[in-house]
Parts: sequence; C-alpha cells; structure tokens
Amino acid sequence: MAKDNQQPDPTTAPEVNPEHVDLDLEPGDANSSEIDKSQTIAEAEAGSTNTPAEDESIYRQAANEVGAPEPVTKPKKKRGKKKLLLLLLALIFIGGGAAAAWYFVLRKKPTISSTPAPAAVQEEQKTMIGFEPDVVAYAFRESDTQPFTLFTRPTAGGDRTQVQVLNKGEELYHSDTVGQTAAFATINKLYVSVDGGRSYKSVLELEAGEEFTSIKISQEASHIAFATVTGNADKNIVRYVNTNGEQMTEAFTVNKSGVFLEAWSEEKGKAIYAEGCFGCDGGGYLLRSVNLADKKVSNLLSDVDSNTIQAAAVSHDMSKLVFSQATVDESGDGLGIAFVAPYKIQVLDISSGDISELATVGEAGEKNPNGTIKIRNVIVGFLAGTNTPFYTDDSALFVGENSSAAYESDSKIFKVLFVSENSVILSTGEQEVDYSLVNFDRTSKETANILAGDGNTSLIGVSTK
Repeated sequence: MAKDNQQPDPTTAPEVNPEHVDLDLEPGDANSSEIDKSQTIAEAEAGSTNTPAEDESIYRQAANEVGAPEPVTKPKKKRGKKKLLLLLLALIFIGGGAAAAWYFVLRKKPTISSTPAPAAVQEEQKTMIGFEPDVVAYAFRESDTQPFTLFTRPTAGGDRTQVQVLNKGEELYHSDTVGQTAAFATINKLYVSVDGGRSYKSVLELEAGEEFTSIKISQEASHIAFATVTGNADKNIVRYVNTNGEQMTEAFTVNKSGVFLEAWSEEKGKAIYAEGCFGCDGGGYLLRSVNLADKKVSNLLSDVDSNTIQAAAVSHDMSKLVFSQATVDESGDGLGIAFVAPYKIQVLDISSGDISELATVGEAGEKNPNGTIKIRNVIVGFLAGTNTPFYTDDSALFVGENSSAAYESDSKIFKVLFVSENSVILSTGEQEVDYSLVNFDRTSKETANILAGDGNTSLIGVSTK
C-alpha cells in the first residue's frame, strides 16, 4: 500500500522562472545637465554696452568657468563687441560639448569583469552553511507504474508541499544535501536545487551508455561531483559542475568501475572516496584520499582489511573519518558473505593517520531466535558541522563515547538523515514495506512524525539553514 499520508496534488508546481538581474543603468535626469543658452542668446540679440575692459573681464571669467585655457596675451587691439560676443558663445558651446562628452562617454559605468574577484570579495560571496534542520526533500509515487513526484515537508512535521513531477520511468538512484543545496541523480540525469529542495533544475544529462555510480555535493555547497562508468569498462571518471551544471571539470579517474564519493572540497582541493565493485556483491571498500591538484592518491586505512569495512563517514571539515569494521562470516545461511558482530566503531584522524576505538557493537557468534545468523544494522556518521561521531546499534543511536542511547526506537533504524546536539531525524521500520520518518528532540524528548513511507518513497535528504 502506498504511504506518505496524502494523495499527491495532480497539478504540478508552477515553473520557476530564472532569476532576472536588472542591469539597466539609471544615470539620472540628463536634461538637468544641459546648458541653458536661451538667456545668453537673448542678450546677444539686444547688443552689448560694455567697455572693452569689461569685455576682457567677461572673457576671462567665462574661460575660467568652462575650463578653457588661459588666452595668450597679445598686443591690445581694439576688438569689436560683436567678435567678442561670438568668441564668448563659441567657448560656451565648447564647454557644453565637453560636459556632454564627460557625461555620456567618459563617466565611469559599472563593468562586468571576467577576472576573479579579490579574495576578500570572494570570501563575502561564499555560501553560508547553517546546521539547523529546514525541510525534508523526498519523492513519492502511488505505484511503480506512476511517475515520481517531488515534495518537501517541514522537519518539525506538517503538510507536504508539491514541487514537481518527474518524467515517467525516472527513478532516484543517488542523492545528497549540504546546506540549502540538494541534488539527486536518475540513471542519466542530474537534478539540483539551491533552495532546500523547493525547486529543481535538470543541469546535466550523461552521454549514451554512461551511468552514475555516486554523486556528492562539495562541503562548500557550491559544486556537485559525480562519478560515472560506461558499460562494463573498468574505469570511472569523476567530474564536477557548479549548481547550474556549468564549468565542468574533470577531477580524477580510477581504474575501477565502482567509485563511491564520501566527501570533497574545492577549497581544500581534495576528495575522499571508496573504491570497490559496482553492480556486484562484495569486492571490498577501499577508502582513499586524492589531491585534486596533482592527482596524488593515498590509502586512508592501509592497515585495515578493506573487506571488513561495513560503513564509513567523513566529518564536515574532512579531518575525521568514522568507520565500522565488522567480522566477515562466510558460513552461508543463504546470505553469502555477511557482516556480523562484533562491529568495531573506530575514528581515524585523517591528518596523522591515528585510529582510536569508539565502541564495540554486538558479540561474536550472535544468533537470531530462530538460530540464523544475526546481522545488526550499524550506521555511522557525525553530528552536523562537528567532529563528534555517532553510530547505531539496530534500534538505538549513540553519540560519541556516551554509553547511554541518544535515541531509542521499538523498530530497527535503517536510515539516518540528520543528527545534531538538538535533533535526530531518522527512519525506522522496514524500508521496502513500511517505515516512519521522525524528528526526535533530544532536549524535550518529544518525537514529531514527518511522514510514513514505503518502497515507493525515496528520501533525498534534510536541507539545513
């Protein structure tokens, strides 16, 4: 049965027009700068009664007012009043022309520069990322024969808001959120939102045969990196674009089909990713760091068997990595290779390479009541904007070294969207059958129900402000 509590609005959200920037200049009232010649001409028609000395004085005063050069002194001649008046009018005309030229041609106007802004200006224009939950972005469809519709809901609970309807057959395979930037990928298209999931734009479409293996928004929320593979080729290309899908840059390539981006920063010039198998079972989870400038790659957990890494996450400042190292069970039970207890939760200091153990989940040899292998759902991550790790143990969530659970549920936790000092937003239940997305207030201990979902609900993430 389809969930999400409401019937989708059959009308799509109105198309958002691109933002219009008005670059029209407003120089002011040009008429106010024009020189009024009417009085001077009237006086000329009436004739002048000044003495030659007075005329000379008038000439010099007019010359000074319009910025004309000082006349060269010559032996005095008796000059006619008419010639003097004509000269005066010529100077006024020249001065008026110079003023007009300054106003319309030489006056400094705003310019659009193709050169990068100074560092101080760029600093001011950086996207400010907050860490308070805003809305949950997600997609929902009534059945697998219907197209997905994108929605948002307040993280405090409340009615959903319809955003847009995707094309029939488009499904969400990868998603991420950082600040107000949200992104998701279908099999060959990349959609991006810069307003917390309230509107989306298709910014990129892959070439025929290409497929996304992962996407990741930069820590600055200004670019989206995506890893792609073509067919069965053992080569993955990682590129990134800005939020408009422009300025595509090739970051690095990996001679493996599976590249799973964990974190990256254009400001720090590095990316952290896991290298493994795409579209197959097993294959290990080899965590690496790459310098985007010289493409130098280093292993982050060189002393840890990559086949035992069950989950990993990177802190927002990319200084810490938390991971769960499980025990690998190959005994069968129809499960093939399985991650079983004990699960060691450890934290890596990326700069020094030091590893510290945070906790151990479960005990060796655990079985379910029916005698089958017990597999725990262990998820790791960091509190928003901090280096404080968290981890889950089936139905409980723990923060840092605290042995008391920050959140407990009657059902298994299968996806954690957001954790901070104040809030825990996660889903509990069975992902493909029936689950609840809730917001738990760590101070008041109250829980707000955000939505009820099932296999036809796809959670994109929580945008923050």
